[in-house]
Amino acid sequence: IDWKLILIVEPFTVLFAFIGGYFSSSLPNICLKTIFILSIIFPILFLFKKLKPATISKFSIPRSIGAYNYNLNYLSAIIISSSAGLISGLVGIAGGSIKVPLFIGLCGVPTIIAIGSSSIMILLTSSSSIAGQFFHSNLDIIGALPYAAAAIIGNLLGSKLSLKLSEVHLKILIVTTSCVALVLMLIA
Repeated sequence: IDWKLILIVEPFTVLFAFIGGYFSSSLPNICLKTIFILSIIFPILFLFKKLKPATISKFSIPRSIGAYNYNLNYLSAIIISSSAGLISGLVGIAGGSIKVPLFIGLCGVPTIIAIGSSSIMILLTSSSSIAGQFFHSNLDIIGALPYAAAAIIGNLLGSKLSLKLSEVHLKILIVTTSCVALVLMLIA
């Protein structure tokens, strides 16, 4: 988990998730469905992108987490997180499906760190999105409880599994789950 990454980007994600949650009922369903579909397709296009060795720029911070060293372009990370927050608030995803592939492909964050950090950020992002929905009276708390329980269990199991898989297998798992979500949205 890269705590500095979380502290830099998550305030933007939380703010935009609240805004997206608040305004989600203002957009027609076809628009929300299109945003959801594009938010699944676009990030996975960058997941397997071959990165050039990261260089230090005025927008980067050298990071060292355990055995992993990388240069975080915080401006790109803030833009990605703000977009992920807005989209997550609008369509009800937690943002990890957007952040993880783009942090890996565009920001050079190692896969295991992107996944671990995203797990922490999901709690904050989804809480903000829920608050936006709540203030706009779009929230069915009782109906959401089974989904919340499933998300918690899935997150716990996924975090354990991610520690046992190679980076390539983690990327394949990300693409697979994203494609399943895409297919489910297309047939819904």
